[in-house]
Amino acid sequence: MFAVLAAIWLAASAFIFWRAWDEVQDAYTDQIGHLANVTADVLDQSALSAAEIGESVRRRRDRNYFVIVMAGDEILLRTANAPEPEMLPTAWYVERARSRDGRIEVIAGLEREEVRQLAWNLAGGAAVPMLAGFAVMVATFAIAMARVLGPVDQLSHDIRSRHAEALAPLEEAGLPKELLPIVRSLNGLLERLGRTLAAERRFVSDASHELRTPLTAIRAQLETIEPAALDADTAAALERVQRGVDRAARVVTQLLALARAEAVPLAPPGPVRLDLEAIGVAAELFPLAVHAGKELDLDCRKASVPSHPADIDMLVRNLLENAIRHSGNGADILLSCGIDDGCPVLRVEDSGPGIPEQDRAAAFDRFRRGSGAAASGAGLGLSIVASVAGRLGAEIALGTGPALGGLIVEIRFPNCRPNDHATPST
Repeated sequence: MFAVLAAIWLAASAFIFWRAWDEVQDAYTDQIGHLANVTADVLDQSALSAAEIGESVRRRRDRNYFVIVMAGDEILLRTANAPEPEMLPTAWYVERARSRDGRIEVIAGLEREEVRQLAWNLAGGAAVPMLAGFAVMVATFAIAMARVLGPVDQLSHDIRSRHAEALAPLEEAGLPKELLPIVRSLNGLLERLGRTLAAERRFVSDASHELRTPLTAIRAQLETIEPAALDADTAAALERVQRGVDRAARVVTQLLALARAEAVPLAPPGPVRLDLEAIGVAAELFPLAVHAGKELDLDCRKASVPSHPADIDMLVRNLLENAIRHSGNGADILLSCGIDDGCPVLRVEDSGPGIPEQDRAAAFDRFRRGSGAAASGAGLGLSIVASVAGRLGAEIALGTGPALGGLIVEIRFPNCRPNDHATPST
């Protein structure tokens, strides 16, 4: 920037100097020439009279200067453009001089318009290059700031566009050296945060594994007790204990699923048939739906998404289990998928009470259970769905189903491919 501004200053100064030199040179050349010609005419020994001297001066066309030589009231010499004496104070700058004996008076004048024009020429010579220099300076600043701030904007965009669990270090290549300490500090923070989150996930996974074994043992011991041999109060207490153990086992199972959902897979995602995975999970959960007295319908059309089969399995499984458990007695459930506006879409709709609009934003919080949720629910199903969908870059939305009137959960996947044909799967 200093080099560019110095070059602009030098170029503007050189142009101003050239213009001023040219104007002043013309002005002084005219004065010198005028003085030389008048002096030569006055001293011309061949001139016989003042009239002849005046005639020789009048033959020259001096532009803006005049000289009048007077002896008393008699004009001895007068240049061609000399004004009348009464006009001198208005349109001309005038200087007077007398000879030593006082007999000769010389009047010299310069037209005021000449001075004004000279001043305008000098001012214009300075203003035009300075204006051009200012424009070049502004453009230079704009280009330089764009180049300097470009990496900053790109870095800011990269940080804003990251998913909350994307903890990979920021790229340092191509960044200005002034940004490197900030980026390295951020990378250090991301590394520490990654270690903390990994330790938390390991703790959740390990604790879930450790809890599942004693819960299974407790459930097995409870099943050995014959309720018919117990009195009514003891049998009721046994039933409550069994429900509590079942709920605790489900919480542990979903905590394990949540830990798997938040873990970033090592292998890159590949194309996964959304319709086939959805049909496979629905087949596994169909007995659960029948046991709960629910009607499960499918409308799965061909669609492929870049993912892992385990991720799609978790999405469909948790959405269907939520619908089966919380849609109410005798509810209908519709699982559908396909291509909508060129994007793969997965939807689960039921005819249950749904979720009030004001509660939908908090429905994805962990251990958040609605007022109409089943007693065995853990409040983790939608959290798992949101975690997997966020990692896949998919958009998830809750609404009121147009077909069944209950809750509808829609997951819209990225990487739209309009060339996929929405043909039904068998």
